[in-house]
Amino acid sequence: MCQTDAMTMVGEGRAYAAAFMEQAAVAFPEVATALQEAAKCFRTEYKLVMDMCHKLEGFSMSEKQARNLAKPEIRHCLVDLINKCAAADHMAAQHLQEALNGLL
Repeated sequence: MCQTDAMTMVGEGRAYAAAFMEQAAVAFPEVATALQEAAKCFRTEYKLVMDMCHKLEGFSMSEKQARNLAKPEIRHCLVDLINKCAAADHMAAQHLQEALNGLL
């Protein structure tokens, strides 16, 4: 199921990105604030993915998730959560650009 695969990749990827940004903030104290803010954005994305998982009743690729995806109200909710993830990712990118500019 494409939705579950995407949720896994985004959720896991952003969780690791948050941890990496927190470590980078220690290594680069001159841009620590920007890196910590990026980490917060990535953590927000992870939490939004977990909200998607809750709406679908799990990460499984079973009939239950397929039936939930068939419900318009769940799809509308997922779209809202996906848009919130996109906004958080955009904000993280801005913080990362700020950190990069601070290092150059």
